[in-house]
Amino acid sequence: MTLPLPPGANRPWEVYVAAAHAALNVLQEEPERVVQVQQQGAQLRAMLRAAGWAVASDVGAVVTLTMANDARCLETAAHLQKRGVAIEYHLAADSGGVPRLSFALVYAHTPEQLEQLVSTLGEARASWAPSAANAHDAHDAQPKVEARFARDPSELRTQAKPGAASVLQSSVRDFPEYQALMARQAAVPPGQGLFYRPHEGRVTGSINVAGKDTVNFATFNYLGLAGDDRVIAAVERALARYGGSASSPRNWSGTLDVHLQLERTLSRFLGVEDAVVFDAGHTTNVTALGSLFGPGDLILQDGYAHNSMVQGMLRSGAMRQPFRHNDHEQVDALLSKLRPHYRRVCVAIEGAYSQDGDLPDLAKFIEIKNRHGALLFVDEAHSIGAVGATGRGIVEHTGVSASEVDILMGTLSKGLGSSGGYIAGSLALIEYLRQTSHYRSNANLSPAVTAAALEALRVIAEHPEKLRVLRARSEQFRKLAQQEGLDTGTSGDSAVVPIMTYNSQLAYMLSFQLFEHGITAYPFTYPVVPERESRLRLFVNCEHSEEQIERSVKCIAALYRELKATVGQPLIAAAS
Repeated sequence: MTLPLPPGANRPWEVYVAAAHAALNVLQEEPERVVQVQQQGAQLRAMLRAAGWAVASDVGAVVTLTMANDARCLETAAHLQKRGVAIEYHLAADSGGVPRLSFALVYAHTPEQLEQLVSTLGEARASWAPSAANAHDAHDAQPKVEARFARDPSELRTQAKPGAASVLQSSVRDFPEYQALMARQAAVPPGQGLFYRPHEGRVTGSINVAGKDTVNFATFNYLGLAGDDRVIAAVERALARYGGSASSPRNWSGTLDVHLQLERTLSRFLGVEDAVVFDAGHTTNVTALGSLFGPGDLILQDGYAHNSMVQGMLRSGAMRQPFRHNDHEQVDALLSKLRPHYRRVCVAIEGAYSQDGDLPDLAKFIEIKNRHGALLFVDEAHSIGAVGATGRGIVEHTGVSASEVDILMGTLSKGLGSSGGYIAGSLALIEYLRQTSHYRSNANLSPAVTAAALEALRVIAEHPEKLRVLRARSEQFRKLAQQEGLDTGTSGDSAVVPIMTYNSQLAYMLSFQLFEHGITAYPFTYPVVPERESRLRLFVNCEHSEEQIERSVKCIAALYRELKATVGQPLIAAAS
């Protein structure tokens, strides 16, 4: 049986918006579900405490036991798993120094199942190795978890400057940032806001925004796969087979065969040993960089690196040193000077830069990192499925071997028309990431979204002409724009084309006027880019027609000239 998409849901992620809405309705109509799970939690906690276990949690559907040490935690988890009990364990290094076992209750659990769980835990304790024979008594001797965090307030240090708390802010309404936001929004006439305008229908070369049909340059659905019939059919089959969610982390009960199929297909597509998928592209960068590097390491980042990469670097605790955009010579000089002083050094670049649409000299970066014994991290968010003869990204475009790049990152939400992200590379890299606490704490990639990405990869493999059309339309746009005197910056060989305005006011006015003329394209200004680099950012896709591109470029050029005369000259001269 094929489960139909909810009314109005035309793309994979819309299915989950509709599913979440339906779930909220069920909770409103059947509040006894929540009550029953709460009662189950209270019952299990009472049973476990009566049996002598140290229960860390007092409320909620997750019941947690604290264990005396990692060995005891692992022995107990192994016994439970052999008896068919699915549990999650956290060793001391992953849980604040205290090993834990966690049991997630669901509405369908019966009292008999809870009793069996407590009995099986007793069997596990009886089977502990001699070194753990006195585990229960030893555990009781451990200080309570709360004691580890109890401190005399007078001992707490503060980084606040004297007088900084003279105006207490106990509500978001009190935040100066919020008040400034409200002031900016009040200056925009009703109905004339640029952002958060809803759209209808599938994402193609056209899009209906706020009830208005427009030519679409605002989404990065480069190959049109977000609304592809085959991809939508794969989503329907996955919903019927797996439901809306695996409802568990990957390392627990959340790994489905469709996840493994996607990871195998990705690794073959990219030409690497293995791959692992994440629930979001931003999370992918934060998790990977935050897990692979730490204090004592150095990350050299391109000055135009995406915010998600920067957040991952900050989370890692490694030293961070930006370098001039695409300047491999500066990277060479920095490595010559700094490499001996750090344990690990990583050079982090993008396959196609999301704001400018230009590409790095990948072969040169590889040669430099090899010579200095560094690692290379390449974010292919805007190049996978959009760059290269068959969509395999910057690696294919430059003709280098994928094995030469230590860490390949990409998203599933752009060229692959789904949602999520991935890391690809060596078996050692992927196995290590799968075991990190950062990865195990991530939400799981939903089954239907996974199936959408898997089917998208199959479509790309069978239809390389989509890439040829995408390249032709992107080149047509750049060529016509330059002929009209528009500045497309450094864009080349990608589907990202900026129209540089060098003035945020001009960028916003141009975006608004284009919408009035049936074209959707958004401004990018400070703080995303410096004020002096303000621009419109346009995404070309393979479903744009030649006529749409030609008409749109002429409209952009005419409005740009008209508005520039009103606003004044750009802050800096346009590039020649």
